[in-house]
Amino acid sequence: MRRLFLIAALSLAAVSLSAQSVRTEPSVPQAGQPFQITVSGFWPDSLAPSVRDVFLAGYNVIVITLGTEGNGDGVVTPFVARADVPALAAGTYLVRVRVAGPSSVRSYATSQITVSGTASPIVPLDQSVGGISGGTAFRYLNTACPGNCAGAKVFFGDKPAKSVTVDGIAIIAVAPAGSRVGPVDVKIVVGAQEWVRPSAFTYISPQQYETILLPSFTDREIPGAFGSRWRVEHGVYNGNDLDLESPIDFMNTEINCISPCPGFPAIPGLRVTPIPTQQPYGRSPNWLIHVRKPLDAALRFSLRVRDLSREDESWGTELPVVHEREFVQRVQLFDVPLQPRFRQNLRIYALPQGTTCCTDVAVRFYSIDTSTLLYETTAKLTLPPPSYGSPDFPAQPETVELSFLGNIAQLAGHDRVRVEIDGGSRLIWAYASITNNATQDVTVVSPQ
Repeated sequence: MRRLFLIAALSLAAVSLSAQSVRTEPSVPQAGQPFQITVSGFWPDSLAPSVRDVFLAGYNVIVITLGTEGNGDGVVTPFVARADVPALAAGTYLVRVRVAGPSSVRSYATSQITVSGTASPIVPLDQSVGGISGGTAFRYLNTACPGNCAGAKVFFGDKPAKSVTVDGIAIIAVAPAGSRVGPVDVKIVVGAQEWVRPSAFTYISPQQYETILLPSFTDREIPGAFGSRWRVEHGVYNGNDLDLESPIDFMNTEINCISPCPGFPAIPGLRVTPIPTQQPYGRSPNWLIHVRKPLDAALRFSLRVRDLSREDESWGTELPVVHEREFVQRVQLFDVPLQPRFRQNLRIYALPQGTTCCTDVAVRFYSIDTSTLLYETTAKLTLPPPSYGSPDFPAQPETVELSFLGNIAQLAGHDRVRVEIDGGSRLIWAYASITNNATQDVTVVSPQ
């Protein structure tokens, strides 16, 4: 009997892909009216998935994330999950359904739906997703404008835009702070006329994302001492069968393109690919990206710094990639060498807090042998201009670099020290890079 059950379960699993269904209720949704999307099929676990969230992305994309707590116990379970979708403008929408489990996020189904009604004259040119604090510019076309949209007013929900710039029928509106996470209508008013595009903008919260620091991250070649030429190679490994894409999964750019934003390149499943970004991050060798939870736990990042002048002699040095949860108020670095044959660079980072910048941190040096305080100084973090990103999703960290460690008189005679960085009330992270002047080999001393 048990054998028959297993055969039946395997048969159900084999047909589960063909048994997937994505349909709307009602079957023909109407513009301006909320509706449901029903997902049904079979799941290879007794704990079937249920709707975790519905995300409205730009370019008419609806992403439904189902959640499950099971790891797969071989019991094939039929399920039906109903997702509430807010009122949308008329048009064709791509529906992506994925399942977030305890340790992975998997694609489940893809479908197209059509919302019937009169097409909206408001056309979003940017992927209309922004932080709950507002402050980022988004572009819209209003094809119904009589020649131009001079004097246009824009409302996100019931709140007026922070500022509006008009160029013909192109309108750049800076989003105000939102009152809640989720989609809002965008209304454009010109004189006595007004037009509304339902759910044209989606507010998101930084609590939905994990911030990740890529220290010393640049795509450009950086000249160093003694003729060295440095480059940082970067990549992200996606160990899932899910192609990730912006703006759903990554927030690390200010949406304000000259032409329609093409979106970040996808990160295909089971591949190592460059970390997606559209910003000129070569301006500053530090970068923050924001990955939607729980995807942050399913991705693996890598950074490696290499000296191109001796590329054949060394594969380089792996740099830490730091998650937001690893930032602390006090960082300690043990066994930092001070011998003259080394160059020491101490790099300190803090995550920006809204529009407030910046903070001082205390840097203390202790004897390894006696724990005696040898020297103390104050370092001021800065945010190098220009600062990209919204207040909710900053693109650069506050940072400071100290490269004078070998010249501090109070540390003379000490071959190595313990370094303590105190951020006070701020959460910080730091590491030291130690470069051998003769070989140009780099060693990283990071918090343990």
